Amino acid sequence: MAKFKITYNTTNVIPEDSGWVWCSETISAPSPRYKFVNLGGASGSVDMSKASSGSLLYDDREIKVTFARCKKGQDGWLDNVVALDTSVSSAFSSGYTVYIFPKTESNIKYTAKAFTREVSRDGIIQFVTLTFRIAPDGTAVS
Repeated sequence: MAKFKITYNTTNVIPEDSGWVWCSETISAPSPRYKFVNLGGASGSVDMSKASSGSLLYDDREIKVTFARCKKGQDGWLDNVVALDTSVSSAFSSGYTVYIFPKTESNIKYTAKAFTREVSRDGIIQFVTLTFRIAPDGTAVS
């Protein structure tokens, strides 16, 4: 079964290989970038959305993925979170292009531009939600 993967240069960050369990993943729908122009002396507007590139362009998308793991006790409960955050941060500070391979679309890769994280805890279960800003088009992987 496919795993969620972050890749840069020749390095892979796979949270599932570090004891995290994939819980959920959402990918925002593509949002077309429309541009309508009102022309003097004409009724209505003209769609200029494809004028500059010859094809319709899209805004950035967002991938939000949540992982969980069990951690008993209060001591060092953030250690695993910090280790994951450090691994992902290293990808974005490496100077290399960062690619995201979603678990739900294992044959697609996206170019990631930035990420944020949210951390929570429910009893002994830790949750980390990573949110990535990605380029609008995914590239099929063979």
